[in-house]
Amino acid sequence: MAQALNGKDIPSSYEQVYAAICPNNEDRVATNTFLDVAAAAKVKPADAKQAWHLADLGRTGALNKNGLYHALALIALAQQGAEVSTAELEFRQELPPLKLDNLESLQQQAKQASKFGDFTYRELEESEFIQVTLGKATGVLKKHNNYSVFSKRNNSTVSRRYSDFEPFDTLLRKKYPYRIIPQLPPKTFGGGNKKPEFVEKRRRGLQRYLTFVGRHPVLRIDEVVVTFLTEETDIQGKIKELARGAQDEYFVNPVAPNAGELVPDDMTGRVAGLQSELPNLIEIILHMKELAIELVSHTQGLAVIWRDFAEHLRMLGATPSGYMAGESRWQEANRYLKDVANLMGAVADRGDEQQLREEDGIVDNLNAFYEVLVGFKDLLQRRAKGVVKEVSSSAKKQTQERRSLSRLDSSSSVESAAKAAALQAKLNQTGAAADQLATMNNFSIYCVFCESKLIRAFFTQIGVMLEELASTQATGHRQLTAAWQQVQPIVEELVRKLDVTGFK
Repeated sequence: MAQALNGKDIPSSYEQVYAAICPNNEDRVATNTFLDVAAAAKVKPADAKQAWHLADLGRTGALNKNGLYHALALIALAQQGAEVSTAELEFRQELPPLKLDNLESLQQQAKQASKFGDFTYRELEESEFIQVTLGKATGVLKKHNNYSVFSKRNNSTVSRRYSDFEPFDTLLRKKYPYRIIPQLPPKTFGGGNKKPEFVEKRRRGLQRYLTFVGRHPVLRIDEVVVTFLTEETDIQGKIKELARGAQDEYFVNPVAPNAGELVPDDMTGRVAGLQSELPNLIEIILHMKELAIELVSHTQGLAVIWRDFAEHLRMLGATPSGYMAGESRWQEANRYLKDVANLMGAVADRGDEQQLREEDGIVDNLNAFYEVLVGFKDLLQRRAKGVVKEVSSSAKKQTQERRSLSRLDSSSSVESAAKAAALQAKLNQTGAAADQLATMNNFSIYCVFCESKLIRAFFTQIGVMLEELASTQATGHRQLTAAWQQVQPIVEELVRKLDVTGFK
């Protein structure tokens, strides 16, 4: 038994359930899998749902090992007829044992569920928070930008240059050819990389890139990713060292030999469907992203206009106009014009704040979704040009060799028999290589299946983006309304001061 839940020993029955439904120590249990466990334990659905609700505090739709143990303790209470509550668990000195038969059946159900289980966007979002901020530029003759990278999952902050990201990205692609890896933002743009606008754009791009990698269920636990997010010194040297022994995921993933059993039977058709849907979807999201950028530019432009307008009001008040407007009332009006100009500056400030909200909430979400979709498209293309092409070439080669062998077998000469024996040996080697290629192809299909589930989760970003759109516009309009309401009474007073008879 292990001390893992509120200082209380974990009953062996809990550990047996975890081993059955997470045979590869996945540390993740989805809702449906847990409900299968509760059904096998003969617990009422209402009690099972209550147990899940109490254990899934983050509302992510999945539990880690300790979360599962918490939920199992709650349904064990239900088996005893006790109240399903955290308070009841805390009151007890020991965790109640769970009565459960036929773990093999549960294991098969979990295996089947893994074929169709999905991640929730909230679960991925809660798994990591990455923040990339611009640090102080360093260098004697040639300055370069440093980035401070914070990882909540690893509780670490490290300093990185753009040149650190390049070998990191290269190594990830070498190890994970059939996983989504977004493109790094460009090193330079338009012949320069020192302009503040470009530096900020690249910072945001690096943050989105690391956020996706840091939340990816497979990539986030890789030694390369953990090292990049935690090791402060000589990161390029450490990446080179890790690259020496790096292998394609196929050779190290324990599910690779039987990956074909872990995908739906119609997965080939699904891949074709994904390939046909992606281009149009990418084009639509790209256009939405461009519109969002226009929105930000419009908001920024309005802030510039109001700031310029305010400056010209100050200039107007400072211009001698006594003969034109009347000396005494123009002196008084000058004071009001300065007040209005200052308040219009506040209107411009609200516009600046609105621009940042739109950039963070709308543009970044659309950029992230777009980059993931393009990454998935790149994955499908790598697969088509890689293992799929190799399988096709291998099949053609085998067909040609079998035809040659058939012709030799039909001949009765000694020379032909010798050639046939040599060709048969070669065919046996080709067949063994073909079998491995078939297994690699199955694994690539399995990876595509897993990544397609991530894409499904990331569709939530459309909703998140629209939520941010509504929120930012509502907030922005409220703040602008409040700012203009402060301007209005001063302007009304200005009108009263100017609109008088007499010319003094």
